[in-house]
Amino acid sequence: MVFVAGIDSLEKIEFCQKAKALYGIQSFNFDYQAGGLCHTSEFYRNMVGGYPFFLKGNFCYLGQNQEIISVDGPLIVDLKPERIIIIKDASDNNIMKQKLWKNIQDQEVNYGKMVGKALDIEVHIVKGSWIYSNDARNLFTPKSLLLPIHSVYADKIFAGSKKYEYRKRLCKGFIKKIYIYETAPVKKITGEVDVLRKLRDKKESLWELTHHAGGIGLEAYNQYFNRGIHACAYELGNARKYRQPRRLEEFGITYPPQGAVYVNQEF
Repeated sequence: MVFVAGIDSLEKIEFCQKAKALYGIQSFNFDYQAGGLCHTSEFYRNMVGGYPFFLKGNFCYLGQNQEIISVDGPLIVDLKPERIIIIKDASDNNIMKQKLWKNIQDQEVNYGKMVGKALDIEVHIVKGSWIYSNDARNLFTPKSLLLPIHSVYADKIFAGSKKYEYRKRLCKGFIKKIYIYETAPVKKITGEVDVLRKLRDKKESLWELTHHAGGIGLEAYNQYFNRGIHACAYELGNARKYRQPRRLEEFGITYPPQGAVYVNQEF
């Protein structure tokens, strides 16, 4: 999920409409005064079948007495967005010249940066037209990955018992599919699996969320994530094992991959 903020509601609506037209990304409204999402990101994720979505909201708003009120930080942090986009109104109309408008926009940006720092995620401060940029295209165009995976874990993925693939870091952008390259002695691409979402959290929290279908024990988990405080995983959907394994060359890869590789082929 990407949290889309900014004090100009029309700008956010137009931004999300363009994102849907260009990349097929759905968007929803974050009602901070009603407690958010009913209120977790799972509510919306179930509506879109695991696909990426935008959540429109604010980091601050004007109270009845024209005071600037910040949204409860933990409420947004608990949503665990993958990144934050703040649309900064750069128009030259009269309201932009008013001190109050500038102050609330500055606080929106500063508070958004603070939340991004707490989550250790990227914060993009952009104009609405950024959605047409190459940076946006690279982020929001769905991608496929080829990942080297040991056979014992690949078997569990194909059997449906392993629903989380742990990684020390996640690839940027929206990942829709993983091609499974089974390492030695197989050394072939034996199938593919849909990606529902990317997860990143403190090691203990991610373990609590995923251990029931992670395919590994706690000792192996701690050994793999033996540095740092965060852990990552891809949540997996439907898996398909090929009747005939495919060679790396069919994907334009001429060497055994040591990590994730972006691929353009569709089979």
